[in-house]
Amino acid sequence: MMNAFKAVIFDMDGLMLDTETISQLAWQTAGRELSVDIPTSLSLQMIGLASKDIKALFRSRMGDEFPVESFINNANIHYHRLLREKPIPVKTGLIDLLDYLENQGIPKGVATSTSRDLAELKLESADLSGRFDCIVTGDEVDNGKPAPDIFLRTAQMLGVNPDECLVLEDSAMGIRGASAAGMKVIMIPDLIQPSYELRSLAYGVFDSLKEVLEKFRNGESKLPDLSFTPPVSAEDSPM
Repeated sequence: MMNAFKAVIFDMDGLMLDTETISQLAWQTAGRELSVDIPTSLSLQMIGLASKDIKALFRSRMGDEFPVESFINNANIHYHRLLREKPIPVKTGLIDLLDYLENQGIPKGVATSTSRDLAELKLESADLSGRFDCIVTGDEVDNGKPAPDIFLRTAQMLGVNPDECLVLEDSAMGIRGASAAGMKVIMIPDLIQPSYELRSLAYGVFDSLKEVLEKFRNGESKLPDLSFTPPVSAEDSPM
């Protein structure tokens, strides 16, 4: 069975750009300035979240007395400094995948929780400006991932129906949001490995964008049937 799609929607951080480790370093540096340890487990929870949701997460985890606004501002300062120190590396297979989609005439968009200004800065740093038909950012929708808003807006801008979109994501929030939008979503894990839930929502799980490109080349503008039964371990089982 072959499954056609008419457009591809890309997440940005962790999927196209190797920025998640930079983000963790910025959070931890800002925490040290307040003599507060920001555990890796907390920074991983922020992957894929919009700014307002990150603030809510910190308030719930750190308490009402924690200076969330100044902490996030300082983290952003460190993040921007780290981004400007050297070009952002892109993930293996990304450029070849973009070239392939362009040669096939398949529209492509970006749906990122990052703000517009920062998203454009990152894409420029990675020499990706102008490679996408549209970009939708977290500050342009009412509800961030895992709500479907950002994906639905991107599909609208690309001029295709949601069920005609294929989404490439690395985060749990993105997988849930794309699934809620009625889109097929492929997960390419970055720092977080897929749980039973994510495997059940994803159309497929691949190790890299290079592997995704190989699947595309085999099926042109269609997807091979990637259906499978997610493996269940004792600690991963939904029961």
